[in-house]
Amino acid sequence: MYEAYARNKYDASGITTWKYNAAWPAALTWQYVDWYLRAGGAYYGAKKACEPLHVQYSYGDHSIYVVNSYYQDFENLKVTAKVLNFDMSEKYSRTASVNVSEDSKVRAFTIDWPEGLSQSHFLSLKLHDSAGQEISSNFYWLSTVPDIEGTKGYRTDRTFYVSPKSVADHTDLMKLPRVQLEMFYDIAEREKESIASVRITNPSQHLAFQIHLSVTRDEDGGEVTPTYWEDNYFSLLPGESKEVQARFDPRDLEGARAVVKVNGWNVE
Repeated sequence: MYEAYARNKYDASGITTWKYNAAWPAALTWQYVDWYLRAGGAYYGAKKACEPLHVQYSYGDHSIYVVNSYYQDFENLKVTAKVLNFDMSEKYSRTASVNVSEDSKVRAFTIDWPEGLSQSHFLSLKLHDSAGQEISSNFYWLSTVPDIEGTKGYRTDRTFYVSPKSVADHTDLMKLPRVQLEMFYDIAEREKESIASVRITNPSQHLAFQIHLSVTRDEDGGEVTPTYWEDNYFSLLPGESKEVQARFDPRDLEGARAVVKVNGWNVE
């Protein structure tokens, strides 16, 4: 929804969100941060969507946009889009140069979807500045089964309902091959906080989907919360690497040793 608003700013009247944090340790609820101060996938998705210079996909017209929330212009930005099949074979690639004015957005191009896409396929976006430095990236899992709006309204008990005609089918994601990642990390002390610097690599030929990093108390202890990660719940294509940092209060270790752990949707 943040990307949808950014795509339509300032024609859209506004945006609201519910809810930031869970007020009780309930199951089957929704929030960005849970009762235990653990930021979930929704938090990092929203954080990605709200980055000030951002490349994104528009579901409505299949176009690629660059959104600029800075009060300065950017010129000679390079946008690259790649469409990958479930087996990671490249089905489509396109690059374009764009200029984006301050506090605005620009459409780079519209994707021409190729033939022969697997039911679940992937869209990888990269944004580079004029010096070739990557400044934004984005990743989507899409389906050949479309989302089609159906009926909606209120029941007799005044609860709201939606009944779509079609919903994107991503059951194939359950078949993603298992992958083993390579991870190196260092814990440094800085004034009153600890900094975990992590480099993680996907050496496999398969997608590493929804990678989750955490800081724990020793190898078998509980997760340290809150931990402020630059990014989390991200995906890595074959051969890709990523460096992220996390900040946490060393007092929350309760005397234990800080350990960084990695898991994910299909991560060993």
